[in-house]
Amino acid sequence: MSRQNQSFSRLLAMGILAISAFLLVESCKTEEMPGKWINKEMIIDGKMTEWDSMPGVYFEESRTLMEFCNDSEHLYIMVRFGDPIWIRTIKMGGLTLWLDAEGKKSKKVGIRYSGGPSREEMQKMGFGGRFADRMGPDMPLPAEEEPTGPPERLLFINEENPEGIPIPTDGSEGPAVAYSVIDGFCIYELRIPISANIYDVPGLNLRAGQKYSIGAEWGDIGELMEKMRERGSGPPMGGGERGRGRPGGMGERRPSLPEKQEVWVKTDFAAPEVVETPENEVF
Repeated sequence: MSRQNQSFSRLLAMGILAISAFLLVESCKTEEMPGKWINKEMIIDGKMTEWDSMPGVYFEESRTLMEFCNDSEHLYIMVRFGDPIWIRTIKMGGLTLWLDAEGKKSKKVGIRYSGGPSREEMQKMGFGGRFADRMGPDMPLPAEEEPTGPPERLLFINEENPEGIPIPTDGSEGPAVAYSVIDGFCIYELRIPISANIYDVPGLNLRAGQKYSIGAEWGDIGELMEKMRERGSGPPMGGGERGRGRPGGMGERRPSLPEKQEVWVKTDFAAPEVVETPENEVF
């Protein structure tokens, strides 16, 4: 190879590394948004009635919208998905919300909700047919597509309890969660106390104006599939029928499994707005 070609190859390699580093930084970027104080009751029903004019972030790649607000005792989080793939993986593997009171990306404290629309609700969203027909045989299914699907559950997660502590979803012990299906979207609505309770959930003890981060994680079903295989209810490891040739010698390429999604938002614990009243004018 000539010296000129070597120089060009070196510059090209450096350019590729620079682009890769830029893409990595972009993919790990934390979105920032202002907090929002509310002085009205937030009913946790999965609907968007109380969410008009709330600040939020839209993640275009995953078609995910997240909105936030708070009062003096709770954080309120709304996550909206329009992709049936994510809705189904959340029902099986869960949607995890990590909470970091230092405004970083710590995964020491969080909650995980597993639940969502039934098969009939999914079909009304335009997702007809069996899920395996769309995602291939490697995608696990709940117990033979039961109409109600697996039971919903809410878990508190920390370093001492990585598998999670079960919590009622109705808010009777602090956190609350509900979902609904509206106009082809699935909305998950959550209420999380900011002060510690018997589960220390989440024990953030946020102050007015304090910056904190919320990370949402979903779509990673690898661990779930492994557990299903251990129970003998999941697809076998290895290639199976993957790659078996079709007539004419063409190999069959099946859809790949969903990849884990992770997004982070940094915001602040909002305080009530102070309304200044003008001093009485003297005439």
